[in-house]
Amino acid sequence: MRKTLFLLFACVSTFASAQLNIQQLKACAKEGDKDCQLALGISYYTGQGINKDLTQAAVWLEKAAAQGSADAQTMIGECYLHGNGVKQDLRKAYEWLLKAAKQNDAIAQYLVGEFHYNGWICARNYSTALKWYSKAAAQGNAEAKERAKDIQQLMKKIQNTK
Repeated sequence: MRKTLFLLFACVSTFASAQLNIQQLKACAKEGDKDCQLALGISYYTGQGINKDLTQAAVWLEKAAAQGSADAQTMIGECYLHGNGVKQDLRKAYEWLLKAAKQNDAIAQYLVGEFHYNGWICARNYSTALKWYSKAAAQGNAEAKERAKDIQQLMKKIQNTK
């Protein structure tokens, strides 16, 4: 019985502490702190310590992204890419991802490469795609490494047929 009461108390305390932390996070985010805005956006996105709400996640991620947070720029870019919490908008997705990619965010670099590889909102350009994949691969992004290898082989085949 004591053990059950202790566990119940621990769970209630943890929940109350998480609620307090979320309230503090909200206050900090409303004051304009980009790290708090990012953390609150992630909390809403994942449902960690708060009810999952992709619309609110996008609101807070975009606020942090506008202040230059590369992580937030990547996340809001992915939200626009997939329509998570916002209306899908490939142009906005590309704009945010490019900003993050220029700050050396490997995920954003990979995704910018995908835009150029697939010709989403821009002309298909294997050279530009390779540039971004190579940057992401240099940071350890395995998908980018594979994609760069595929493009190099494809470009070699194209050259050999000329």
